[in-house]
Amino acid sequence: MMQLTSPYDTATRPTLWLTAMSISLCLLCSSQSMATETSASSTPMTLDQTLRRVLSIHPDVALSAIREDISKSNRNKIEGMLDPSFSVTSGLSDEKKPTTSLFAASGSNTARIQGQINQPLKDGSLLSGQWSYTRARQSYPATMPTAFLPTINPTYSSQIDLMYRYPILQGHDNPAYNFQAEALDAEVELSRASLELQKETLINQTIQAFFQVSIDQINVGIAKEALKRTDKLLSYQKKREVFGLIEEADLLQTQALKEKSRFNLQQASSTLSNDYAFLNRLMIRDIDTPLSIEAPRDIEKRLNDSSLNMLLRNGSEKRAIFKSLQARMKSAEARLSIAEDSDKMKLDVTGQAGTRALEAGRGQAFANGFRIQDRFIGINLELSDTIVDHAGKAGIQKAILDLEELKLAQIQAHENIKTEISTSFNALENDRKKLSAAYRQAKAEKRKYDAELERYQQGRTDLATVLQFESDLNNANLMAALQRIQIQMSAVHLLFTAGLISAETLGK
Repeated sequence: MMQLTSPYDTATRPTLWLTAMSISLCLLCSSQSMATETSASSTPMTLDQTLRRVLSIHPDVALSAIREDISKSNRNKIEGMLDPSFSVTSGLSDEKKPTTSLFAASGSNTARIQGQINQPLKDGSLLSGQWSYTRARQSYPATMPTAFLPTINPTYSSQIDLMYRYPILQGHDNPAYNFQAEALDAEVELSRASLELQKETLINQTIQAFFQVSIDQINVGIAKEALKRTDKLLSYQKKREVFGLIEEADLLQTQALKEKSRFNLQQASSTLSNDYAFLNRLMIRDIDTPLSIEAPRDIEKRLNDSSLNMLLRNGSEKRAIFKSLQARMKSAEARLSIAEDSDKMKLDVTGQAGTRALEAGRGQAFANGFRIQDRFIGINLELSDTIVDHAGKAGIQKAILDLEELKLAQIQAHENIKTEISTSFNALENDRKKLSAAYRQAKAEKRKYDAELERYQQGRTDLATVLQFESDLNNANLMAALQRIQIQMSAVHLLFTAGLISAETLGK
């Protein structure tokens, strides 16, 4: 990597009016110079420290994390589809009714208790067990001959049935459970990716705010140096004014320049204060909390001479947008499978087997209910379907279109990331070239200003030229310093777009 040196050599200029800020010192130690303005005890924060602070405390992260927990809770709900259920029913009835036959019962008194338990299975089938126990007493007209009365009255009956329902078409392999579980798993992944996206947003905002403060610090430093040069020039003119060697117009021009320099310094300081406040709020701190930052020194080394293809591949693997789209794809595929299953014809096979008992004693009836002497066995085939299923077909079509939309979104995201990384990579290469030119220009402007100032002191040039050259030097210093920051910003942005600066790499 190209080694760059500062365009100034302050040690070779002992006089105060020739002292200028070293660009290297401004870039590498800018946070230390600003610390005296904010807090002498403030420890400079690096970019990584600032990012960790934001990610660990910002409420947007906590809010996204809660949403992930909610998605996990929704995922656990789906297991309720396989939970067993039971029901119990009991009742008493007493009936008196008119009859048209001498042999018909005119009344009945019944007590019944019935229970059922259902167990859905993962393959979509349903296993059920049912038990009922009944006591029934019939009443007959008094004119009924004894020979025609029931031999058992009251009667006690017991019935136990085991039923099984198996879906052949719709519901086979239980897509309502399995695909819904896949869709909810994808929702959990999506909420996790959304959390990463939120962190990426905060990382990007923090990077921008961090470097804006760095730029502001440079602007303040440059403005101070400009004011210092103007003060030295004004002091020199006032000394010559005593001997009548300076024109009043020149003195007024320098005083006006000093006021302009003061305004520029105040403006730069105000901007810095505002950006300090914004960065503090990102870290959930009071806006007037003392803050000092340390500009990155070796950020370019973290690229490790990575090629463009390597950065593109890493970005496609690490960026949260692709994890989000992949999760949405899984969810869409699962919902398409559910829609396709709901459009199928319903064809179920049902089987039932059970025992029957009818006795005069309650205990005997209960016990005989577990014997297979009296039993029931049956099998049925049930078929049902809608004649015109507009809703089902529309659901399938929508699921297919959702899936196609996500596939196109994936392609678009890959192209966007590719463009972003390629642009950042190219910008970094160009910024490195521009920095060398900026340093050379700053050196040239410094030599030009020094020579012109010396000529002015010898009475060989006018003040207007000196002031113009001072403005040129100030602009060159600013451009060189900002260009160095621009390289750091480009390198950090490239690392971010390639997924090399993320919550994972920061341990958050």
